[in-house]
Amino acid sequence: MQKQLLAALCLITATACTSPYGNYAKVTDSYNNQMADDAANELVALYPPASTHLALLQSARDAYGVELVSKLRESGYALEEAEKVSSKPKAIPPASLPIHYTVDNIGNGLYRVTISVGDHMMSRVYSVTGQDMLPAGAWTRKE
Repeated sequence: MQKQLLAALCLITATACTSPYGNYAKVTDSYNNQMADDAANELVALYPPASTHLALLQSARDAYGVELVSKLRESGYALEEAEKVSSKPKAIPPASLPIHYTVDNIGNGLYRVTISVGDHMMSRVYSVTGQDMLPAGAWTRKE
């Protein structure tokens, strides 16, 4: 009986979970644009647009996502968006790198952007002081 109760509780908890990806930071559009522009520039430096096809596997309807998609396309990326690609790995076009992003508030005026590209992750923290948002450090990468 205890095992059944535990299994039911786990199932209820799992169905209540939401995607870990998205924009969870409540910042102005200009800050979102600044972070997205910076992320697009870093992606261009690491993954040349002429030889990289990206598949964004989440909806990018928030201010950060809209700007990121725009900047990636302006930079020359072939970009497949979530509405056209299922989140199942087999639906990703061959030779495409799946991409996800998370923007969150980590406290005390600090915001973090994390982007996963394939099996790699990159992250950067930004600090808001007064009216200015500035990078609080370099991009970090996990390969």
